[in-house]
Amino acid sequence: MKKYLNKILLFIFLITINTILLGVETIKIQLLQTSDMHGKFMPYEYSTASENKKGSTVQVATIVEQLRKENPNTLLLDTGDTIQDNSHELFLKKEVSPIILAMNEIKYDAFILGNHEFNFGMKTLDHIIKSFKGDVLLANLYKDNKRVFTPYKIYEKQGVKIAVIGVVTPHIMKWDSENLKGYIATNPVEEVKKLIPELKKQADIIVVAAHMPLDPEYGNGDSTREIVETNPDVLVAFSGHEHALKNERAKTGAVLIEPGKWSEYIAKVDVTLTRVNNKWVVLNRDKDVVAENLPLKNIEPNKELVKKLTPFHKEAISDSMIVIGELTGGNFVKNDEIEGIPTTQIEPTPMIDFINEVQTYYTKADVSTVAAFRSDANMHEGPIKKSDVALIYKYDNTLRAYRLTGAQLKKYMEWSATFYNQFKPGDLTISFNENIRGYNYDMFSGVTYDINISKPAGQRIENLKKIDGTPVKDSDSFVVAINDYRGKTTFLAENGGLFKPNEIELVVDLGETMGDNGRIRELIKEYIQTVKGGVITPETSNNWKITGYKWNPELHEQVAKLVAEGKITIPKSSDQRTNNVKSITVEDLKKIK
Repeated sequence: MKKYLNKILLFIFLITINTILLGVETIKIQLLQTSDMHGKFMPYEYSTASENKKGSTVQVATIVEQLRKENPNTLLLDTGDTIQDNSHELFLKKEVSPIILAMNEIKYDAFILGNHEFNFGMKTLDHIIKSFKGDVLLANLYKDNKRVFTPYKIYEKQGVKIAVIGVVTPHIMKWDSENLKGYIATNPVEEVKKLIPELKKQADIIVVAAHMPLDPEYGNGDSTREIVETNPDVLVAFSGHEHALKNERAKTGAVLIEPGKWSEYIAKVDVTLTRVNNKWVVLNRDKDVVAENLPLKNIEPNKELVKKLTPFHKEAISDSMIVIGELTGGNFVKNDEIEGIPTTQIEPTPMIDFINEVQTYYTKADVSTVAAFRSDANMHEGPIKKSDVALIYKYDNTLRAYRLTGAQLKKYMEWSATFYNQFKPGDLTISFNENIRGYNYDMFSGVTYDINISKPAGQRIENLKKIDGTPVKDSDSFVVAINDYRGKTTFLAENGGLFKPNEIELVVDLGETMGDNGRIRELIKEYIQTVKGGVITPETSNNWKITGYKWNPELHEQVAKLVAEGKITIPKSSDQRTNNVKSITVEDLKKIK
């Protein structure tokens, strides 16, 4: 202890001497980060055919140019999930995709791959990143016992050396196991730990850029918080994947920051260093490392970049507007009774029933299951465009079917029903579990069932019957249609799921047999055009319902009225990603009065 105290006193003495004799020499380094841009190269959503000026790469270009003028000692990073969604799949085979072109024009220093970068296979990924002019960093992906990508890069700004380590969530091996055959994604906490000793010798600042949430997703080294708390030499950890706005301090004093999604924010971290004994050091992490997330909502797009991206923009709009059929007889989803409580997730809708109908047709399944990936998704009466299909089915999943017993099917349904909070006396609305995303709530066709939300999770599925009214027995056998993501995660115990591989049988894999044509979006389009002759109508079987709640109808209607008037707001999760996380109660109404 005495030896440690002497070192501290000596350090303070040296700083004091430097200050008195030479004056304090300091420098400020600016670190910038975007994440989860998901194809948002222009301020436009092609699935809804509408402008969205909350964020885009053309707005990133404007703010980065401004910030670089304020401080040329700037490093710009992106932490992945960049090339997928918002019609960006149209451009993956081009010489350069629009978002990579934009990143080159903005002069990104590094690109850290996210999980969605692996959705299209390694051959496609290699083609895309070949056109990126910065550094592609990833320390924890291996093939044949060798790292596939450069693990880190040391950048120098005015003599300050900044080490940036890139890592991705190891769960890419669950979500893209077919695309990553022969590869191994290792524990990112351990990979950073292995690199720290050599980086401490070379760099003044150590930064981790991670496509992982701040806190554990499934556990086992999959959070940036664990990285910095295991590796206290890390000064800043940039995070992605969760689509959340975060700005925190770890126990070590390191900054933990995440800038949300779709280029709506850019993370900015200013690091002030002081020269001590001819070495740049951060004297006080709390004072000398300052972080914030800057909104892009009111930032004007960079005009020169807009010009360069306009041909891609026009092509995406043109593609999204292609008419593939017609919806007659009304919309797919009726208006929400209470704003903020999505109809799609509390009762059967023609939209979910139609997607299940498509999945059943192509797999010949007994049961089909799908989630509402966007709680606001709908298809309106009139012409059906390609963008409408992308809206009601957000992801590029392929279609599978597994054979389950009746007992396994019920276990799966109970897993899904944990989405709801347990109903309590005094509640006037149905609410959702804050820790479960809407895309993890599946709704089933091919059976009838009740979800009794007065009961605890795991005991909610009641009156489970086949369509003919026969009760489902544990020993019954069902072919169940699902998407490949659900099959590779929720179903497989080796990936933290429900069943051991030898307990279930994969009987249909259209991704394997049909390639891109086995993607559910493509099957929906083909079904509308070929099977339905281009015309569909909204129909629902009303095969399930929520039970176990009881409230005063007049008070429930009063909640709807007060929400419409803006006097009550339906609560969202702290990260704003999950709607309706708490029921409105009788006590809440009393407070309004």
